[in-house]
Amino acid sequence: MKFSLTKALGSPFGFGLLLMAFFIGLPTMSFVFMATQLEISNINLFMVVIAVIYVLCYLVTLGYAAASGHRYIYNLKPTVPPFNFQLLKIGLKGLLFAFNTLVLLLALWLLLTLFFNALFAITTHPTLIFLIIPLIIVIGIGYAFYMMTAWARFMDTFRPSLVFSFPSNWIFMKRYWTKLLRVILFIVGVSVILFIPLVFIIAVAQVAVDMHVRLIYAYIYITGLTQAYLLMVNVNVLAQAYAWIKNEHDNNFELEVKLAHVENPHLIEEEPVVMKDIVILSDLKSNEPQTTKIKVSSKTGSKAKPATGSKVKSIKTTKKTPIKSKKS
Repeated sequence: MKFSLTKALGSPFGFGLLLMAFFIGLPTMSFVFMATQLEISNINLFMVVIAVIYVLCYLVTLGYAAASGHRYIYNLKPTVPPFNFQLLKIGLKGLLFAFNTLVLLLALWLLLTLFFNALFAITTHPTLIFLIIPLIIVIGIGYAFYMMTAWARFMDTFRPSLVFSFPSNWIFMKRYWTKLLRVILFIVGVSVILFIPLVFIIAVAQVAVDMHVRLIYAYIYITGLTQAYLLMVNVNVLAQAYAWIKNEHDNNFELEVKLAHVENPHLIEEEPVVMKDIVILSDLKSNEPQTTKIKVSSKTGSKAKPATGSKVKSIKTTKKTPIKSKKS
């Protein structure tokens, strides 16, 4: 599996990146403007307005990132998704994905809290540090791998419930953990490459703010621009890896998921069923008489009437009886 550094660094550029940076910085801009320019009499209303603006901007950001990742995976042109109603629908699914991620994180935190409370109730020996630190590292790495898997599959299918598809995500992680590790290492390398220029840009913006306070909005926008750029580069790297996995090993992964589904039919979410592929067992019984339809002329305006094979035979016999009577 090979990564294209040029493709990763150049993919975010476009009008969409500038618009995405605006939505990332808009909540902070709104907070600064309302806190400095307006007289706030109701703090609760102020917090509600900020929360609504934050949710709307987060919706657009998630929708843009997911739609861009989908286009990167399938190599669609143009790679920049249009800002339309479809993007908002993807953003709503992205919010559901984020909510499911928060629920999973809270459940994990609760389990860890219960585990450590039970452990400390048994003993508080200093040697526990050699158990706690490796355990936290392993859980953190496992959580990062799991969320990378869930987000990559979400960019492909736009299904927020993939956060809780533990068996299929585990199969994906177990099979492609080396590829996911290479994604992490590549992202770290890209971040190191971008560290100096991005820090220089933010430092120049900070100096401009110190010279003139009104440039605070420009500083917020530039900060949002750097965040949007890093986010889209990471999305592109993960999409490159997932596209390679999907093109090279998609059939093997689907086979493993189906085998796991046979063993645990209630654990893995079923794929949508195509109705035309369903065969009713009762239709396969040979004892049932085959039905035929007698076509009626369209002039009569009546519909076709079904008749069984036994009825057809009876009609033929009735036609033969008057002929025999004439011969006799």
